[in-house]
Amino acid sequence: MAASARGSGAAQRHLPATGGLWRWNNVAELAIAMKKTRNPGLVAESQALRALIAARKGDHSAAASLAEPVIKDAVRPSAVAAASVALGLGHLEKKKFPEALKAFLELPVFLPDETTLSGIARLGAAQAYYGMDDSDRAIATLEELIKTQPGIPEISTAEA
Repeated sequence: MAASARGSGAAQRHLPATGGLWRWNNVAELAIAMKKTRNPGLVAESQALRALIAARKGDHSAAASLAEPVIKDAVRPSAVAAASVALGLGHLEKKKFPEALKAFLELPVFLPDETTLSGIARLGAAQAYYGMDDSDRAIATLEELIKTQPGIPEISTAEA
């Protein structure tokens, strides 16, 4: 289960940097190559990456079907983090704000050491709070993002 996963710097290296620097074609190629391995951890990370790619392309049904088993079964925290963000993006798009919030809060609550996608997760959580008409928590989440992670690409969105 995701709540029991523990972070490690080694697992985090498998996921590329976030933000506008992603080269989605390269990530897709990497995910396909990772899928071919017999290493179950890399297979889960491949599936999580493919979920993120699907979410980025707006195919939230595919993202959810790829992400949910990873969240349930993966042992690598980086895979759970990526899958949670992909699932949260889909819920956010469908205006399922409580479900989106739950997915995005997976990172700071259960996976605090997984910082690669934490900016996206916190921004998504703020958007979910806003969608649930909880402006105070939305603003507090954005202020915390700006305070704790200055310089990440999501800050320009948070400050807008």
